[in-house]
Amino acid sequence: MPSLNEIYEKLISIENTLMGVCSKWLTVKEAATYARASESKMRKLIHTGKLPVNRLDGKILINRKMLDLFIIYGTAKPTKRQREAVEFIF
Repeated sequence: MPSLNEIYEKLISIENTLMGVCSKWLTVKEAATYARASESKMRKLIHTGKLPVNRLDGKILINRKMLDLFIIYGTAKPTKRQREAVEFIF
């Protein structure tokens, strides 16, 4: 049976994971988890320019809504109507 300290550490880990996924900006690792893809696949999409990113102090950040658009439509440059549909859904 796990100790209270082990349970507490696991809850903190889950909370940190959920906070990352709920954030507007995701790291490559968080984006890969969110999209259920590998980190190497995410990096390939970034490198080829298919998935736009921002950088902050050298850290790659991916806008969650842009990732949602890419997952749904296969492009981060959807039509105005497609963008509005995603805004309505999310």
